[in-house]
Order: sequence, then structure tokens, then C-alpha cells
Amino acid sequence: MIPEEEIFPLVDEQGKVTGQASRSRCHDGSKLLHPVVHLHLFNSKGELFLQKRSAKKDIQPNLWDTSSAGHIDIGELPHEAVVREAREELGVIDIDPRFIWSYIIESDRERELSYCYYAIYDGDIKIDHDEVEDGRFFSIQDIHKQIGQGIFTLNFESDFIRFLDKGLDALKQITWKTDNFDTLTNDALYQIFDIRNRVFYLEQKVSAPDFDYKDQKALHLQGYIGNVLIAYCRIFLPDKTSNTASIGRVAVLAEHRKCGYGRNMIEKAVNIIEDHPIFISAQIYLLNFYKSLGFSPIGESYIEAGIRHIHMCKN
Repeated sequence: MIPEEEIFPLVDEQGKVTGQASRSRCHDGSKLLHPVVHLHLFNSKGELFLQKRSAKKDIQPNLWDTSSAGHIDIGELPHEAVVREAREELGVIDIDPRFIWSYIIESDRERELSYCYYAIYDGDIKIDHDEVEDGRFFSIQDIHKQIGQGIFTLNFESDFIRFLDKGLDALKQITWKTDNFDTLTNDALYQIFDIRNRVFYLEQKVSAPDFDYKDQKALHLQGYIGNVLIAYCRIFLPDKTSNTASIGRVAVLAEHRKCGYGRNMIEKAVNIIEDHPIFISAQIYLLNFYKSLGFSPIGESYIEAGIRHIHMCKN
């Protein structure tokens, strides 16, 4: 009896399910976007576990790859899939995966929306040899030396370059950076527009255009996990025409909210501005959040870009 072929969900670039297709169809060069998970498993020494893909794999066989990875099943959530894959491929059940980022990886045969996680684990690993050829821990330095030499999968190298190359410590904490427009790198500028697009337009459905030709005059406060921008705001300092400052375009990626990053960012912005009145146009659902940071509402709420806001000030 011929085994029934796997069916994968198809998604749009925001992860919304749009249909379904067979495994072979997703891998035949049609570039149908389908969701996957990547788990990067570190030990407490900061070494990264990699698996060697089975020779039976139809994509990138016999190459060293992400600790565990796989397709998300129909009706399955990404965090459910990453736990299942760790159990099936590595025999690991007691982990707490932390979300890093999601992005699209495209090869000549497929196009995947990859949800990336990491976890710290010092227990036993029992690889499933039907799924995995081999597995061991690598130091970050050893991986650096072998990148680009045909040893690792393209997917793993993409993840490594984006957010793993600085090791475990860089994933466990957020790093803050401030630039004016002229000192932003091309990558930083791209990520700034990406986070603003994800939060304001794709998530919140803001109707007003983002480009207002004010970025050139602003300071850009950026919060990175690894090399991934997960929190951002722009700051306008007092100048010759005004003794007041303002904070705007405040954005934290949805998967990294409720971690204190937004509060941390506004506190850093306030410290940068120092002893000047600070104005902010706050979305109304964040009224109490900004009150807790010392801002006071001014006047009545109003609609801006299709969302109810209120002016607030911190003296």
C-alpha cells in the first residue's frame, strides 16, 4: 500500500492560511509559500546542537542543519510544531522555546515562511535515525570557520548570519543602539522600514503613508536580539525653533511584547532627551502604559490614520 502523501498548509507572507498543497507540490519549484519551524538548541556552555540531514531527505540531504526543523501541520500553531519536532527528531521534551523571528527563505525549489526559536538544554538527546543521520554540538567559532563551504544547509546558514553568529548571549538579551539617519547602515534602515511595515500596516492596518520625509531629522533608537530588530522608535530633539521633543513610530514586534522591551525603550528615549518637555501621540489603548511612564494626557482623543489617539506630554 502506497503511503498517503503529506499535505501542508499554504500561507500568505503574514502567516495567514490561504490553502493547502501536497509535499511534492510545495517542493517542485512552484514556490508555494508554506510555514516551517526552526529550533536552535544550545547547551549552557553556549554550544549549538546541529543535526546531519538524512540521505533520504528530498531537500539538501547529508548536510548539517538546524537542531530540529520541520513543516507546520494543518491546524497546528508554530510553537506547537517546534515542540513536536524536537520530540520527534531529538527525543527532547523538557524545553522552553523562545521565539526569535519569522522570515521568508527561498531556494530554487521551495519558498518557506520560517518561524525561528531557540532553547537552552543540557539533557539527553536521542536522535531518530529515520529522521536524522547524526547530531552533535558545535562551538559558534567552529561554525564561523566552516560557513560557506558546503557543510551546512542554506537555511541554517541564513539563520546563522541573521541572528546566531554572536552566540547565545546575544539572544538572551536585547542590545540598544541609537543612530541619526546618516549613520544608519543599509541593513538597519531596511529593518526599520520592515518593523514599521509589519506593526503599523500589516498588523494595525494604518491608512496613512509611512514616508513623511522626517526620518532624516530624527534619532533612531533600535533594539536588537542577535542581528534582528525587534523594537524601534524615532526621537525628535529640541531645536532652534522649539524647546520640546517628541517620540514616535513606537513599534515592538508582536512576538516580543510583554517582555518589558517597550517600557525599556521609552525609558531610554526619555533619558536621551533629558530635561525637555516630551510629546507623544499615543494610541488610546496604551494610555495607561504611558501614564505609568510619567506622561499625562492632553485634551480629547482623536482619530489619526484610522486609529484613536490622544496627545500626551511628560514635563
